[in-house]
Amino acid sequence: MGPGRGFEEITVKSLGHQSGRDRYPRKYVQNNDIEVPRCVAWGMNLTALSQIYNMYIVAYHSKIHIYKPTGPQQLLAAEPLLVLDLPSTPKADRLRAGDPYSTHSINHLIVGNLGNHEIILCACGDGDVLAYYTAPIHRASLTPPTTPSSTPSPRAPPQPTPFFHEHVGISAWGLAIHTQSRLLAVSSNAHEVQVFAFALSSPIPTCVPTPRTAASVENFPIAERLTSSPKSRDTNFKICIPLGPRGDNIPSIAFTSAPDGEADKVIASDIRGALWFLPLWGAGDPTRIPTTPGGNWRRAPQGWGVVVLDDKFGCGADGVKEAFGCAPAEEKGQWDISRSIAEVRGERIGAMDPVREHNFFAWGYGAGGGFDIGEAEGVDLGLYWGDLLDEGEMEDDEFDGDEDFNDDLDDGDDDDADEEEESEASSANSTDEPVPVPVPSRHLILHLNRHALTLYPQTGRPTLCSPILRQDASHAPAPFAHPMDFYNRLNMAVPIPGLSCVVIGCQVGRVGVVKITKGGAREWQGGKNGHNGEVIPAATMRLETILPFASQEGRNRERPTTGMHGVAVSPMPEWLPGSEGVSGEEGGNGRRKRGVKRWRVMIQYWDLSVLSYVFSDERALGVDDL
Repeated sequence: MGPGRGFEEITVKSLGHQSGRDRYPRKYVQNNDIEVPRCVAWGMNLTALSQIYNMYIVAYHSKIHIYKPTGPQQLLAAEPLLVLDLPSTPKADRLRAGDPYSTHSINHLIVGNLGNHEIILCACGDGDVLAYYTAPIHRASLTPPTTPSSTPSPRAPPQPTPFFHEHVGISAWGLAIHTQSRLLAVSSNAHEVQVFAFALSSPIPTCVPTPRTAASVENFPIAERLTSSPKSRDTNFKICIPLGPRGDNIPSIAFTSAPDGEADKVIASDIRGALWFLPLWGAGDPTRIPTTPGGNWRRAPQGWGVVVLDDKFGCGADGVKEAFGCAPAEEKGQWDISRSIAEVRGERIGAMDPVREHNFFAWGYGAGGGFDIGEAEGVDLGLYWGDLLDEGEMEDDEFDGDEDFNDDLDDGDDDDADEEEESEASSANSTDEPVPVPVPSRHLILHLNRHALTLYPQTGRPTLCSPILRQDASHAPAPFAHPMDFYNRLNMAVPIPGLSCVVIGCQVGRVGVVKITKGGAREWQGGKNGHNGEVIPAATMRLETILPFASQEGRNRERPTTGMHGVAVSPMPEWLPGSEGVSGEEGGNGRRKRGVKRWRVMIQYWDLSVLSYVFSDERALGVDDL
C-alpha cells in the first residue's frame, strides 16, 4: 500500500482465499455427483455482487449460478443456491443452427438498477440479451433445492424467469443500464448499439411473450429517431444506432445524462480504441474520436472498456502528490502517472504454478492438457475480432512450445521498454495532434485500452497510466493453444462511489484500484494561458493498489496462473439493505444512511479460485462501524 507515499490511502485487507481444489474436493465431487462448472475465457466481466442482497452471481456458459458468501472470509459453497438456465429465442436458435461458432454462452454480465428495481443483465454469443430481477432470485435462493424424487413445497417461490428477453441479431457484448430513464443499451458485432425503452405507464415492465408467440410479436418495435426524450412512454420501443462504415466491434458502452438526469447519449468504446458519442434523441450523427495513433495489433490501443462517472465522483486532494500518487510527467497535453506503477506494484516473483496443476483443474475436472480455446468454446476468435487476433502477425517465439516453462509470469518490463521506444518513434514521425475528447458537462470518462487507462475530465487535460497491469504471459503454461497474451487486456471496471475508486481488471489475472481526485492540481480555464484568468481544480486519478498482493503471487501461493473470470464489488454484508435478519437503524439500511464505509471485492479465476478483500476508509470509520 506504499506507507511512504505521503498521503492517506484506502485500506485494503485480504479476507480469504479459496482455491478451486478447496471449493471442489475430488472425493466430495465424486461422491455427490457434482458437476464442476467450466469457465468461458473470451468474455468481459462474468461475475457480479448484488448491491441489495448477499448474492454472488457468476456466469458459466449459458447458466447463471447464485451463491451466498459466508463468514468473515466470504467463502463460497461448492454447490450454488440456485442455477438460472437461460432460455433461448427462436432467432438465436436459428443463428446457432447456421453458425457453428455461435453459442448461447454469456459474454458479459452486469448488475444495476432499472428504476427502483435491481436487475441482472447479460449478453450472449448468439445475440440473446436477458434481464432478471434480483428480488425473485433472492427469494428462490432461500428455498432449499428439491431432489428429483421430492415434491416441491406448495409455498416454494416460482423459479425466476427473465422479464426482458430480446435478440440483437449477432453476438452481443456491451451492456448499460440507465436507472432514471429505465433504458437498457446493448452493443453487438453488427457495429451498432440498440437501446430498449420500457413503457412508463406501469411500475414494472410486463413479461416478454412466451416462446410460442415470440416469433410473431415484436415486444420492442423500432422507433424513428425522436427529437427529444419523451415525457411519457405508454409503449415499449427500441432505437438502433449504427456506427456506419467506420464502425467496428463494440465491447463496452455507457450512458450519459442531461442536466435533468434523463439519458441523452451512449458512449461506446470500439475495438480499435476509438470513443463514439451516440445521441439518443434529435438528428445528431455519431461522433468518432480516435484516442491514439494506430499501429499493428500489438501496439494498437484496442479499446476494451468505458466508464462514465458523474463529475461529483471523486474526493479532494491536497497537493500534486496526493492527486496523482507521484510527480506526474507532462506529455502531449496530458498528465502521465505511469511512473507510479513500479512503486505500487513492488517487487513480485511471479505467479508460476506447476504445469501439472493445469492438467487437472484449469477448465474443470477432466479438462486435460493442451486445451484449445477455439475447440472448448466453439468460438473462432479471428472470425469476430479480425486482424486484432491474427496469429500470423505475432512473433514466432510467442508460439514456441519448447520455451522454458519454468519462467515466471512476470511484469514484462523489457517488453514495456520496447513498446515505449516504438511509441516514441511513432510519435516523433507523426505531426498529428491528439483529437480532444468532447466529455459532456457534469461527467468524467474513464477509458480502458489494452494496457492503458485514461481519465478524461470535462475541462483540463486527461490523466494516463500505462501499462497499468500488463504482465509477460508469453511463456506461461496456459492450458490452451492461444497464448495468454490475447487476454492481456483491461476489460473489467467496477466503480466504488463511496470510496471514490474504480476497480480495474486485466484478464491475465490482476486488478488495479484507481482513486479519482480533485483539487490537487489546477488548470487554467480556457487553456494554458487562460482567456479569463480563472483557475479551476482538475479532476485527476492516482493508482492506489494492485491485487493480488505481492505476497500472494508466486509458486504455490494463492494466485493461480490462469486467467480472470471476473471481479465483483459490493458493500460488506452488514451494509446491504436486503440482508436477512437485519432491520432497523442498526441494520443495513441504517448503516447505509451514514454512508457505506466497507466494501468487499471478490476476484475469481478460471480454475474457480476466489480471492476476497475488504476496502475501507479508516478515517471515516467510527467505533460503531468497525
